[in-house]
Amino acid sequence: MPDTIVTFPRRILQMAARLMVALVAIVAFCLGAILVLGALTDFRPAGTEPLTPVPPRNKEDEDLQNENIYSFLIWNIGYAGLGREADLFHDGGKMVFPGRQASRKNLEGIKGLAARMQNVDFLLFQEVDKNAKRSYYQNQAKQLSDTLSQYFSTFATNYKAAFIPYPFSQPYGKVFSGLLTLSRLKPEESMRYSLPSEYPWPVSMFFVKRCFLIQRFKVNNGKELLLINTHKSAYDNEGKVKEKQMIELKKIIIPEYERGNYVVVGGDWNQFPPGYREQENMPPDDPALNVPDDFMPQDWQWVFDSKHPTNRKMHMPYEPGVTPTQLLDFFLISPNVEVIASSTIDQQFEFSDHHPVYMRVRFK
Repeated sequence: MPDTIVTFPRRILQMAARLMVALVAIVAFCLGAILVLGALTDFRPAGTEPLTPVPPRNKEDEDLQNENIYSFLIWNIGYAGLGREADLFHDGGKMVFPGRQASRKNLEGIKGLAARMQNVDFLLFQEVDKNAKRSYYQNQAKQLSDTLSQYFSTFATNYKAAFIPYPFSQPYGKVFSGLLTLSRLKPEESMRYSLPSEYPWPVSMFFVKRCFLIQRFKVNNGKELLLINTHKSAYDNEGKVKEKQMIELKKIIIPEYERGNYVVVGGDWNQFPPGYREQENMPPDDPALNVPDDFMPQDWQWVFDSKHPTNRKMHMPYEPGVTPTQLLDFFLISPNVEVIASSTIDQQFEFSDHHPVYMRVRFK
């Protein structure tokens, strides 16, 4: 029996070809539109930009008293979207958005802890949203500032995009987020300091633009406190970008100390402090690295609570003893600052994938 040859009418083949061309054109148009929108709305901060703190209500200015003890809290709140029950698509999980109820629950828990910290002098937050789809357009910076209304509030943008197209099945959408520092004392100067980026164009249009939030405070002995809120690069497997960002930090803080000023740096470093040993159950592709032991002169001090982790992995919901944890959040202080106490506030990652870290110091 001879083989049967199936042929399609030329009209059908032409229609199929036109359909394929149309689909390719639509995809190209959509990608082009996304790139044009990204270029038109791209957040392009200057190297340094002055920031204007929002003053507290009914509060008098005061200087830092040299003989007094002062306290600090750092916390990456994970835009109130990375609580105990969450995983994250960025890190091998499936979740893109946490759900409105979980987002509100987490933010209320974060504000609740902040309200209990009203005796703390400086609170340094990271991943605080102002207007983002992922946090259901809640102004978290304002809500935290309202919770601690007796504080000066300073915000530095580090993530701003009109539309983030990935993941294509559930686009991330609009993001407006950054660093927030709340201080009981009036800053004399506040500045956003841009850091090297981990992404080339055009990807950079849709990703974080890292920065320091740098502030100066008067001390009544004629010196100043230089306070830096930091959130270093996360997806930097070889640590090359973080290395450049750390060099920028060193360029700022060494001269400040040499001038006799006090220096406190705190936040999410996305790397381990010197001497910290990684847990054995970490995923093999974990990008975190240690800060080199000799990065700073020996009389500078890295302050952290080695007994408690500050971060957990996001490829799965949190399960105690199962989910890998690590220590990424800590302080760096100059030799003329004396540590009195430091501790991690263990919340079992109920409201964020990071724990708050507390420190109390005395200026020498």
